[in-house]
Amino acid sequence: MRKSHIFLFLGTVILLSSCGVRKNNNTVGVLTENKTFDIYKDVKNKKLTLFLEEWIGVKHKLGGNDKDGVDCSSFSQFLQKTVFDNTINRIAKDQALQIEEKPIQDLSEGDLVFFSFLQNGSIDHVGVYLQNDFFVHASTSRGVVIDYLKKINYQKYLIKAGTVKHINK
Repeated sequence: MRKSHIFLFLGTVILLSSCGVRKNNNTVGVLTENKTFDIYKDVKNKKLTLFLEEWIGVKHKLGGNDKDGVDCSSFSQFLQKTVFDNTINRIAKDQALQIEEKPIQDLSEGDLVFFSFLQNGSIDHVGVYLQNDFFVHASTSRGVVIDYLKKINYQKYLIKAGTVKHINK
């Protein structure tokens, strides 16, 4: 019986490493419905706009990969495949190895942004850049939402960002 508890614990740790688990104590910058609409209208890729309209508000579910619940890395993986036809890994830290890094000011729609909310500094959260310093992600406390990248909570923990590398077939 004790071994099963260890395996359960290890499985939970692995799943938690794909999306940072933290409480969102700072609600400054939470978007209203009207502000979210304004961001949609700034998005140039209409396929991305339609994708966002379908997924905004889907609840967070650790290890989830559908509209019943999704975690950050599964959400970014599905968005990349559906909207940009990019195939990326399932785990956030592995996705970070698949980008060409670039400065925040040079980000484009669909670029990935990576965060470390844990004390160890390893990547544990991912989002997808939209426009005008906004990004979409599966928040552990609010589900799939659009947030402002320059909000102090995100600036403090942003590790890297960039464009998914295209693999020649």
